[in-house]
Amino acid sequence: MDFSSCTNAQIFFYGDSGEYGTQNSFTGGISTTATANLISLVRDGSGEDILRDAPERSTLTIKCQIRNALYEGATGDFTVTTTSSGGVDLNVVTGSGETITPAGFNNQAPIITPLSLIAGDATDLKLEFVISNPIPADGKIFLEVPDTFTNAAGVSIASSINIDGTFDVTTTTSTAAVYDNTMKTSGGSWLIEIARKNDGAAVAKDVTVTLVVSQVTNMQFEGASGEFIMIKTTLADGVTAIDESSAEADSIGLNGPSVTIVPSGWSGVAPTVVPL
Repeated sequence: MDFSSCTNAQIFFYGDSGEYGTQNSFTGGISTTATANLISLVRDGSGEDILRDAPERSTLTIKCQIRNALYEGATGDFTVTTTSSGGVDLNVVTGSGETITPAGFNNQAPIITPLSLIAGDATDLKLEFVISNPIPADGKIFLEVPDTFTNAAGVSIASSINIDGTFDVTTTTSTAAVYDNTMKTSGGSWLIEIARKNDGAAVAKDVTVTLVVSQVTNMQFEGASGEFIMIKTTLADGVTAIDESSAEADSIGLNGPSVTIVPSGWSGVAPTVVPL
């Protein structure tokens, strides 16, 4: 978490009016300074004392703009310390931390588009998404290709926009594809892991990233592919999510929409019909 943007804190007694109380219930001036991990509030001596024996006037609420961690995980505990004007500690209280959940690609569904929509074609797959938070130079990107596709093994990165450096690409599947005389009968989905090799720059937040994955094989008949139900960016560990669209309970991202595959055309050769 980053507290450095907290330069104008609001402070008031809890419960004076509604959930947060009224902002004029706390008297006297206060100055606010902040660093990445510390907010300091200094009273100017003009207001009332806060009395320990008056519960309704001893519990304070402080509102301030901060920035959450840029990836999921526990914040750690918070410590609140009150001091005298001479810097002597008066009270030290530790509060439980919170759990930060992944962002959701700026609330925009990632777009995954085969460059060919013809049934059975081996084609590149364009992946486009807007990141809410930066992707580190050693971060990872995951994409799950639905089991309606014929194959997505052995892929690589053909091109990229707004993300530099090189990548290691691996593909795993929950169920290996089974073919009957080249007709796929079962298998998939495929999880594509795109690992940045720490030879490029971090990608800044709010940037649209485009990756072209080569190659996948379309489903072998016309119809809807089904949604792309998992895409996420992570730290180098491949586990700690930054932006995420998935079925996980803490995911807020939108699924990549289904694409529509059209029939093939006899490999470009017109059928020949000859009366006997």
